[in-house]
Amino acid sequence: MHAERHGGPPDLQTAFTQFVLKVLRGRSLDDYKDAEARLGKFPDFACFRDLILLEMKHLEAEQTDRLNEVYQSKVDQAEAPVFYGSRSIDRDLERLSNAQEIRAALSNKLSETISTVLRKANSQFRDYRARNPRKNSFSVCVLLNSQIPEFSPQVVLHSIHRKMGKGSAISAYRPCRLP
Repeated sequence: MHAERHGGPPDLQTAFTQFVLKVLRGRSLDDYKDAEARLGKFPDFACFRDLILLEMKHLEAEQTDRLNEVYQSKVDQAEAPVFYGSRSIDRDLERLSNAQEIRAALSNKLSETISTVLRKANSQFRDYRARNPRKNSFSVCVLLNSQIPEFSPQVVLHSIHRKMGKGSAISAYRPCRLP
């Protein structure tokens, strides 16, 4: 017996929205978009009388071109593999003399995207909290990804640790394929 999934990836945005609205009994601030937008930036959801703010960020921009540019700029042309079509760079990366440097550059490029997403979320939280201050409140940014394999859990975690100042310069680029 085996299980098989048909169709594309699940609609994580809809599933998360339903979770917040039904299970957490939160409210969607997007429902009041016109009124909120006039006042400034705002997160997607508020729960428990605005004590918890949630911002949902969906990673959906394809990263292949950006990563290929980095790879092409770092790989020694004498070592570059020759092939037609497309394939994962993992197949050839370990054979390159500067594999660690390439991994670090790829990780840095992906980290830039995560940093940008977190910076935008923090800005939304700050603006909303300036208008609606609450004691003992906290904000949560939820990163959703169902389609971009480059944003593996390891890469996202590494990026967040770097953003928080706890990471190091070592690379965490290890694509992870989840079943």
